[in-house]
Amino acid sequence: MVLGGVLALLIAHVFGKSTRTDAFFAAYGVYSVALVLGQTFRLAALPRLVADADGRSATRLLASVGLLALIAAVPMVALADPIGTLLVERDPDEVAAAALRALWPATVGQLLAAMLAAALAIRGRFVVIGVGYVIAGVASIVLFVALEQPLGIQAVPVALAGSGALLASLFATALLRTGWRPRAAQLRPAGVAGEAVRLVAASAIFLAANVGYIICVAVASRAGSGEATIYAYAYLSAALLVGATASSFAMVRSPKLLSAASSATRSAAHALTSYRFTLVLVLPSLALAAVAGPAILDVLLGGAFDRDDARRLVIALFCLSGWLLGSAGAVYAIVELLNQRRLAALAIVAAAQTAALLPLAILGRELAGIAGIALAQSSVMLAATGALTALAFESGARDVLIRLGQSTALAVLALAGSLVPGVGVLIVFGDSTRPSLVAAAVTIGALAIALRAIWPDEVGVLLSVVRRSAEPSAEARNADC
Repeated sequence: MVLGGVLALLIAHVFGKSTRTDAFFAAYGVYSVALVLGQTFRLAALPRLVADADGRSATRLLASVGLLALIAAVPMVALADPIGTLLVERDPDEVAAAALRALWPATVGQLLAAMLAAALAIRGRFVVIGVGYVIAGVASIVLFVALEQPLGIQAVPVALAGSGALLASLFATALLRTGWRPRAAQLRPAGVAGEAVRLVAASAIFLAANVGYIICVAVASRAGSGEATIYAYAYLSAALLVGATASSFAMVRSPKLLSAASSATRSAAHALTSYRFTLVLVLPSLALAAVAGPAILDVLLGGAFDRDDARRLVIALFCLSGWLLGSAGAVYAIVELLNQRRLAALAIVAAAQTAALLPLAILGRELAGIAGIALAQSSVMLAATGALTALAFESGARDVLIRLGQSTALAVLALAGSLVPGVGVLIVFGDSTRPSLVAAAVTIGALAIALRAIWPDEVGVLLSVVRRSAEPSAEARNADC
């Protein structure tokens, strides 16, 4: 995820913001649907994989993902031209259509890799999964740097295709080394097609979230050149924070939850714990963005983005905090609904979420530009989170929502209080780079004190993880001495 952020920064430095980058990020939105589907498949497949004693379910699930990858060629390859026209208002060089076609192989690799990762997770191979994603991320950066000169912005999808193929190959090799073997002789076309339908239905709510991104980028592209690019960076920043916290927690904890009795009660408890950990990890990033974001982004994004662009990106990120927190609060409710096989309920919420977003995004754009679009996306996600929690936990839903609300209120108070000294520094000394960094240090320090007072257990656990991670390095240094 971090390496994906590095690639995004390289794109900003090399290509800046223009109608070409707007078109690319619109096409990337379609690819990101595949990324989200892949992550969702990892969760949706867990109930079947937990009970997969002979490997048949894993084989059938991989075949169904292959079928879905082939179906994805219809919009991304065969219909790339008309879809590219729908995605952006101005695309004279047809960047969107070309990027869609080039991103299809990357889609295939990511979908297969995600299902392979789910099978590896059931077998406890979390280190392999983590290392594999790091290697693939590094490969995408190396390929982009090598191909940028001859291919231009199309180097990005080609690099992503190469890294996707590498990732799928690494995970397939690791799975085979666990002793698993495909059972292709026992596959039936109807069974594979049915599994594909179930996967898509189970992924409906996550799919709606990313279709929402495509809608919002399309709406932003009609607000002016470069607006969709700024919105894309704000959204990708929020998605990075969710992926690095709540989604990762759920991926690690879900296999045990799904194999235990009374999973609804356990899922509710883990939802609250995961949400608090997410707040502890995310709030420093938001605090840093608030006081030093424009100054830092001036350096990170390159000369094509001025200070006003950086400020609007930070504002859009804050307006997306509702989407971020809603996504974090909903993940265990979704896992529980998947475990209950209530796919119709997930699909209904997803359809309502998607239908409500377009008019709200257009209204938000007319009232407040990309910040209004971000608020629309946040409001729809928060409403969906409430509905999903009510469906998943039923009689316990009210208590879960109250406790999520209490944690959110504490987080807002902690963030607001910690911003006071940092904003004071900016008022007195201005918002150039050096005062911004001083303000960031003061703000993060104040926030750390507040978080330790509010959630001492969660902060203590995270600090102990950091200390344990540092211990091998210290031991190695002592050995060298």
